[in-house]
Amino acid sequence: MPRRLIVLFALSLALSATRAAAQSTPFSGCKTDPKMLFLSLGSSIGETSGHLVGPVHIVCDDTTVFADDITWDETMLRAKGSVLVIQEGLRVTADRAEMNRVTKLGTFYKAAGTARLTDKAIEPSMFGTLEPEISFYAEKLEKLAPRKYRLTDGWFSTCLQANPRWDMRGSSGTITLDEYVLLKNAVLRVKGVPVIYLPMLYYPLGEDDRSTGFLLPTYTASSVRGQGISNAFFWAISRSMDATFYHDYASKSGTGAAGEYRFISDLGSWGNVNVSTMDENERLAADGSVERSARRTYEVWEA
Repeated sequence: MPRRLIVLFALSLALSATRAAAQSTPFSGCKTDPKMLFLSLGSSIGETSGHLVGPVHIVCDDTTVFADDITWDETMLRAKGSVLVIQEGLRVTADRAEMNRVTKLGTFYKAAGTARLTDKAIEPSMFGTLEPEISFYAEKLEKLAPRKYRLTDGWFSTCLQANPRWDMRGSSGTITLDEYVLLKNAVLRVKGVPVIYLPMLYYPLGEDDRSTGFLLPTYTASSVRGQGISNAFFWAISRSMDATFYHDYASKSGTGAAGEYRFISDLGSWGNVNVSTMDENERLAADGSVERSARRTYEVWEA
């Protein structure tokens, strides 16, 4: 008997929520009939505003919102307490959120989630492919447009493991899905360890899986070559060919440049051509004598 009473009570709450939804709904302009369910611990609903204490579950077209407490007025919806927002290609959890009732754009605080990078099917590629989703966290996340976001004091990664192998953290930046990430004061972390700092980072998220642009510089240290840094530029010529150009500097050995060209016409036909040159510094022996004169070397190989 108690179980039946609980079920009847829950049904009566759902029916009351449906009747309340007929008066006013947290979202306006829904193309389909909105759904609003809550186990009310207190509610107040008017013609243009309302307050629900839940848990609350709201569905409007492709937007679903779960929260413990939701209020709304003529223009804005505010949710707090275990907030979960699910939209097409986006899933965000947050401490609290503020959303426009019509556009469904808004701001999330202490937000974490995932976003789909592209709506197109990603096919396997011999050169590698783009990960289908991006994970992120931000103290403040603003949804500026259907596929554009602004992060404040947060990070992103296309490694979707429970503990991402790498992430890029920054003080502020924007993410435009299918296009790019632009991050200020960026720090690349590998397994939680800071590796490199960049005052500004442009990270392509092109839907074609590969994008032309500068690659992250690499740093080396050697007793023979000394301290070194390598910069590279990647050229995505087409889906079946690309080229990479390098500039290398080492404090002891000298300066060099190189280029690599790759192509694949099918699984059984491919090629790789490498060309490099190096201006090597004079090398001195331990007693100060010249062990090797300065020289320029060349290397060419293909496969």
